[in-house]
Amino acid sequence: RPPAVITTNTTKGEKIMCKKIRGKFFVAPLVGLVTTLLSAGNSAQALTPVTTCGQTLSVSGEYLLTGNLVCPDTGVDFNGVTITASNVVFHLAGRSISSTVCDLTRNISGIFVTGGLSGVRVDGGTVRGFNDGIVLSSSNSRVVGMTVTKACAFGILGGGENNWIEENVVTASGDGVALSPAKLTHVTANHLSGNVRAGVALSDFADANFIEQNILNNNGDYGIAVFNGNNTIIRNNAANRNRIGIALLSTATRDGATILPHRVLDNTAH
Repeated sequence: RPPAVITTNTTKGEKIMCKKIRGKFFVAPLVGLVTTLLSAGNSAQALTPVTTCGQTLSVSGEYLLTGNLVCPDTGVDFNGVTITASNVVFHLAGRSISSTVCDLTRNISGIFVTGGLSGVRVDGGTVRGFNDGIVLSSSNSRVVGMTVTKACAFGILGGGENNWIEENVVTASGDGVALSPAKLTHVTANHLSGNVRAGVALSDFADANFIEQNILNNNGDYGIAVFNGNNTIIRNNAANRNRIGIALLSTATRDGATILPHRVLDNTAH
């Protein structure tokens, strides 16, 4: 049976909803960035500088990217910055981490947050290139106000539980945001457009997640695609000019048991 696709014609009310989404999306990151810059200026002594590619943030605390990083090919797996401690706040402060390396036979990420952590926050800058822009494997963590572009696999890859991926821009990547696997994760108020396959993709038993108030335009295949998982809430998104707006492709059963259905509410797609 073909995937479930939700399409409607754009109305005046839908245009108003899209404007509201855009308003929330564009204003909040700007406020967040200004707050970050002011905080950095007022408490520079409290922030640990991040100055080089390959740096590992292994102690809880606040970190500040002090300059743009261009990461060369190491010939092996590498990350621009790796976070290995809970309760780390990493402010990019409008700066960027970039690499032209794309090699899917290796693990190559702009920012990599390891599993088993909690309370991590990454905000306020740009990641360009790499296989994956940002990999968030921790729980109770946030990626906020980031711009991610030209990641050849995933712009932002979320795992863990109770994470927030919000108010980011992801473009020109394989998938904009992918949850694989993830539980109780909020993908909210992002602009995920012009990606190769999907704006948002869920797979590998990504259960009970929330996809809300996102703008998902001009992606190659899907605005939102649920390949695997159950009980996803997809609400108040605007998915336009994708080949398929919203596709529910997961099966109705898992290991012989009926899984909870997805809920698709008040979206616009055409």
